[in-house]
Amino acid sequence: MGSWNLKVLKERSIAINGEDKSSIERINSTSRAIDIFCYHLEQAKIHNDLTIGSTPREQMELVMPPEEKRLEVWERKLAIQANTQACIHTARSIHDLFAQLVNGLLFKNPIAVHDCDVYKVIQKLEEGELKTTLLNLLDSFEFKYVNAFVNTIKHRNLVDFGALVSFEENRSGVQFKGFKFKGEPYEKLWAEDVLKVTLTVKNTVITAGCLLNQEYGAIDV
Repeated sequence: MGSWNLKVLKERSIAINGEDKSSIERINSTSRAIDIFCYHLEQAKIHNDLTIGSTPREQMELVMPPEEKRLEVWERKLAIQANTQACIHTARSIHDLFAQLVNGLLFKNPIAVHDCDVYKVIQKLEEGELKTTLLNLLDSFEFKYVNAFVNTIKHRNLVDFGALVSFEENRSGVQFKGFKFKGEPYEKLWAEDVLKVTLTVKNTVITAGCLLNQEYGAIDV
């Protein structure tokens, strides 16, 4: 499945609904959220790459930086945490934005905006590839992790600003703690792995968006 053509979707929406502000705003909001995700992903990767020591000496300096580098290392870790968490929150919000989009474009009797989420939209969708794709998403480890993280981070910090290196794994960087959500345990993950999880979740909505275009008749010619 290729990239999601939101421009064609917007043109199709205008052709059907005229200059309906709500539909256009939903498409624009989804597009902007994807752009914001990509920005934070790039920023997180840039800062994370700077914390990967190629030698044991460099890795030790990440754990015990010389005094003149302590502030730099702290700011780098903070940037990784801030951008990684922004990726997680944005990846999750994209799916609720997508749910609003499906709700407004496909349903003759849409769900009330304040009551609409991806779970209710899936229940209302007719059987087909779009519904199957979204059901597979909800059942995936990646979505469950992102959803659990978003709900857990409200109550506690999941980054330990201590050691940045594991000699056992020969890895360094920022590590997010393990946590439980609704009794389900989630193991600790390096920021690099969390970013891969969020990218998978974001990419699922791109696939679902292409299917939405097909169902709505927004054909890219």
